[in-house]
Amino acid sequence: MSCWMGPNAPAWNRDYRVYAKTGDIVAPPPTDAMVFIDERSDSIDDGYFAIDMMTGRGAQLVNFPASYHNGASGVTFADGHVEIHRWLDPRTKPPLKKTFQKFVVTPNNVDLLWLQQHATTKQSP
Repeated sequence: MSCWMGPNAPAWNRDYRVYAKTGDIVAPPPTDAMVFIDERSDSIDDGYFAIDMMTGRGAQLVNFPASYHNGASGVTFADGHVEIHRWLDPRTKPPLKKTFQKFVVTPNNVDLLWLQQHATTKQSP
């Protein structure tokens, strides 16, 4: 489940919205707000899929989406629809490892941008 859904949002990104209940999901709208995603086996470390909202040189994939389905994975959105999303950047789909992969810096990654756009938005001041 997306780290932005429910009470377990990552502490390093408190400037962004956390969606505690369905009615909170307004930006992005439910049609674009990711709830569930297939996570790679060498990236699973807890009960949620972490998406860091940092951009620029420090942009990083905290967790990796699965790419077992021809470079794609299943994504479920808050309105209930499901999509198969194909990952475009090779850094998003490195070879599987026997050790854990987490917090990989990957600036200018279009896949990370897509995840961020479907995760949350900045809090209103």
